[in-house]
Amino acid sequence: MGPAWVLPDPDPRMWGVRDILRTEAAAAGAAFLDPLGDGWFLGHPELIGQNGDHPNDAGHVLMAEKIAPVISQLLAGVQPPPPTTFVTQPKP
Repeated sequence: MGPAWVLPDPDPRMWGVRDILRTEAAAAGAAFLDPLGDGWFLGHPELIGQNGDHPNDAGHVLMAEKIAPVISQLLAGVQPPPPTTFVTQPKP
């Protein structure tokens, strides 16, 4: 699973982190979830804890709702679909 971001302009390093994690997941034959590209937290600061970086309880519920179906599919031997949206790092 890649990183997530709340604001419309993620730190450019996050795109690189996401790309590395996605590449390594593919090399390992693992499913990859893309919270950054799919905008799980985009525009939802209420899902982020007081430290401004990590999900709060409601944010963890959202993550569980996104992750649990993928785990269920994998346990059933079904490869989940790729992330619903593929967003790449904006060009400067």
